[in-house]
Amino acid sequence: MHAGLDLAWGAGALLYCGAMKQQTNRAAALRRHQARERTLQRVLRRHPEADPDNVWHALVLLELPPVERLRRGLVRGRKVHLR
Repeated sequence: MHAGLDLAWGAGALLYCGAMKQQTNRAAALRRHQARERTLQRVLRRHPEADPDNVWHALVLLELPPVERLRRGLVRGRKVHLR
């Protein structure tokens, strides 16, 4: 019986830790999004003719490794070309 109580507490603690980690990840994601939004607005003030979607996409790509940036950029370029 004692072992069952330890297991139940352990599972609860793991769930709590998991929830805290998820909350921390969400907070970090929100901070990154807000920073990216500020950068987007700064770029658009300097270059009002720029397409906001393209600027946003470029800002997202800058956070990725170079190979992944290239892959995503090529996929996006093909989609735009096919339209």
